[in-house]
Amino acid sequence: MRRLCVVLALLNVMAAAVGLAQQASTAGPYKVLKSAKVGGLGGFDYIYADNVGRRLYIPRGAVQGATSTPARVTVFNLDTLAPVGEIPNTRANGAAVDPKSGHGFASSKPVAMWDTKTLTLIKEKGPTSFAVEQNLQTMAGAKCLTLDTKTKHILTMAAEYGPPPAPATPPPAGAPPQGRGGRGPMLPDSFRILVVGK
Repeated sequence: MRRLCVVLALLNVMAAAVGLAQQASTAGPYKVLKSAKVGGLGGFDYIYADNVGRRLYIPRGAVQGATSTPARVTVFNLDTLAPVGEIPNTRANGAAVDPKSGHGFASSKPVAMWDTKTLTLIKEKGPTSFAVEQNLQTMAGAKCLTLDTKTKHILTMAAEYGPPPAPATPPPAGAPPQGRGGRGPMLPDSFRILVVGK
């Protein structure tokens, strides 16, 4: 019994030492300065900060069901994190802004373009109807983008993938899911950077 007590005491001392070491390793110059609970339904993807217009763009996914919500790009004040508005009916993984033209772009299908001051989609035909300016076939999977504000070119990236692997035996109960499913491995030397412009 005495030996068990000594072992438990040593384990407690070791646990405390590990805890102190972990706290020391997180000490540094960076800390969370602000947190804003902005809520809303739908998943989220790449975040974009417009340093000139002082806005923060976050694409949000659609939600199906009783509380159906369409996909959109949510917009916040970059300094206060207060909601500014949304670019509606825009399913995107990323967004970019050209501060000189005052246009924003989202990696939706087709690519959405909006006025950054009013957050109005360009080529809007009515409050719930939008015209497609152009459908540009790029490459399957080219969904994340950035904007070169000097050249006004949109850059995106993609790769080619092989066939999905043959179904394996089902994983054991409680095992974590494997891979993304539905596509095979990336083919060697197939990664591409695409530049889109006029």
